[in-house]
Amino acid sequence: DPGDAIIVFSVGGRSIEPIAALTIHSTLPSLAITSGGNDPLSRTASAALRFESGPDSLPSSTGYTGSLLAGGLLIDALCGDDSFNWNDIPLIASEVLETSAKKMARIGEMFHDQRAIDCVGAISALGTAGEACLLIREAARVPTGVADTLHYLHGPMESMDQATGILIFGDGREVRLAQELAEIGCAVLLVTASESPQDAKNLAVVKVPSLQNRVGRSIVDILPAQLLAAELSDAAGLTDAQFRYSQNDTKVT
Repeated sequence: DPGDAIIVFSVGGRSIEPIAALTIHSTLPSLAITSGGNDPLSRTASAALRFESGPDSLPSSTGYTGSLLAGGLLIDALCGDDSFNWNDIPLIASEVLETSAKKMARIGEMFHDQRAIDCVGAISALGTAGEACLLIREAARVPTGVADTLHYLHGPMESMDQATGILIFGDGREVRLAQELAEIGCAVLLVTASESPQDAKNLAVVKVPSLQNRVGRSIVDILPAQLLAAELSDAAGLTDAQFRYSQNDTKVT
């Protein structure tokens, strides 16, 4: 057995792999976290938690954010941690969305026609970078890659030039990385709580609150990336496009 209990995330609750995992390890306590609750995964698990994120875009955005929120609340409940007020999230998210939206026309222009886009971050921001990578691939059909910040310095950044773009999430070494890549001509979006970096040629900076709760920080970090994915999708004429390569063996029918 992989552990004492299993927690599984699936927005729609129909993905085959998590259902198979719970079936194989049926003797372990399990919790399904989904949007609707009345789905095959929730019925397979010992218990279910639904977050009701409502209608979503085809590349999931509200579903991803809802998953993070449900997971953060669950972690705090299990660990007895009440140091973060989750009721603050709607206001914080609104402010970040407003700040990001004001810059999105310029950011969209910077990233227009880039042949590839990397997404980079560390600690919990590595997960954010991975989600941003997937969103841009799905929404705008632009090749993307994801890397941990320090790993990125050891060679992966060698392919960057004026025809590529990068999304960087973080407050430490990420700031210098963003400035260096902007100087060589890359289109750079830096999402950071650091006060020092400012917009510059090829560099757009979106400031977010410095939240100690890493899940809360992940919720606000992904918002500028979600807006950029939508901007690039619209520019490519893919606003209402369906997936080109739908598979028939990934969901329970």
